[in-house]
Amino acid sequence: MQRKLVRILFVLGIVLAIAIAGIKPVHSLPTLNLHLLIAANPLERVKVKRSSWSSFQPARIGLMLRGNDRLLLPQNASATILCHNLQRRNPARGRDSSVSEVCGTISTTYDTEDILDPRARNDPKTPYLLYPRDTAIADSEPILRWNPVEGVQSYTVKVSGPGVKWEVESDRAEITYTGEPFQPGLRYWTVVTTDSGVSSTVEPRVFAGFTPLEETKVESLEAEAAKMQRQQLDTEAIALELAHLYWGSGLKGDAIRVLEEAIAEGSELVAVYRLLGRIYREVSLNRLAIAHWETGVELAEAVEDWDSLGDMQRGLAIAHRSLEQEDEARRWLEGARNAYLALGDEESLRQLEELAEKYF
Repeated sequence: MQRKLVRILFVLGIVLAIAIAGIKPVHSLPTLNLHLLIAANPLERVKVKRSSWSSFQPARIGLMLRGNDRLLLPQNASATILCHNLQRRNPARGRDSSVSEVCGTISTTYDTEDILDPRARNDPKTPYLLYPRDTAIADSEPILRWNPVEGVQSYTVKVSGPGVKWEVESDRAEITYTGEPFQPGLRYWTVVTTDSGVSSTVEPRVFAGFTPLEETKVESLEAEAAKMQRQQLDTEAIALELAHLYWGSGLKGDAIRVLEEAIAEGSELVAVYRLLGRIYREVSLNRLAIAHWETGVELAEAVEDWDSLGDMQRGLAIAHRSLEQEDEARRWLEGARNAYLALGDEESLRQLEELAEKYF
């Protein structure tokens, strides 16, 4: 009897194993480490307040929300939040409610980048990398891009890593990779050298690195991106959704591309410039971060968006300090202080003082 039972269990085990092997794997959905305000109607009637602010402020499309932030909607207004799980939720009307009530809670958020990194000067006389630069990639044949150096006629480009040793010459500051396939999850490196011997290796190797994503993750991201693009939303809001999706998945280069395309199409949304400058800072492209943040500051001043104004000026102070431009850094630091004072943001003022003591 016992032997018969063992045989039955053995057969059932084989059948179960065969059945499991035949099941198509379910792709896990991407998530965000934040919540994002993507719609408000009418915009001027919707208010938001962080715990450190002295009062409610006008809401802005693209505002990155923390769980304890509060949204205030009159009875005749509406808003939509892209939650961390990529679900879209609408806060209650006629009262204020916390974002965690609407979306649930998450453990982490993207906070302000205050890391000083003087290793990446982005010297215009060097072919420093633009893409892929300290990012994940979804494309099997990425277009490699670097800073075009004045007077250079040709560049030597090398890509190396597990199973890859590719070298070509280019007379332009970009070229499509056509070498051996990359292995997902592993690190690869790009080196560009001018015809006069100036190399991109003057910057730390970390900036030259990139990591291909696994195919299943790429597929789930593409599916979610297609879903976002089908929404009945303003094109700038969709661009911000896509940028946050890619950024949160490590595809910093793709997030930059989406935001740059939005600007090329005429976007003047403060959140677009704020996020783009931030991602450029994350990959240590300080000069590009500065250019976009300076435009963002002008747009934020015009609408008295004190939160974005303080955040971008704080970033500008760090970016200029990284380039050893101390006078400019101090000027932007003072601008951030004034913005936080206008907002009544005691927490950000305290952080700013700590930043000044550490770096200035």
